[in-house]
Amino acid sequence: MRDHVLNTSIALDASRPFAALARYFTNWRRRRKLYRISDLDDHLLEDIGLQRLEVEEALRLPLGLDPIWELDRRAHLRRTRGRRHA
Repeated sequence: MRDHVLNTSIALDASRPFAALARYFTNWRRRRKLYRISDLDDHLLEDIGLQRLEVEEALRLPLGLDPIWELDRRAHLRRTRGRRHA
C-alpha cells in the first residue's frame, strides 16, 4: 500500500509543476513540528503512544516522505502487533 501511495504521489508531482516543491515544504514544516515532539521526555511520549526510537527514525526519513504520516503508520503497526500477541 505504501508503494502505491508513493507512486501515486510521484505521478501527481509530474503532472503539476510545483507539486513536488509544495510537498517538500509541507514535509519540512511537519519535520519541524516533530523536532518539538522529540524534545518531550520518554514518559510523555509514551502517554501519546509514541516511542523515542520511532520519532528519531521518522526524523531521519528523506524530505520527500511525510515524517508524521510514517510515524503514525509505525505506531499503528506496533499497537496492532501488541494486540495480536496479548
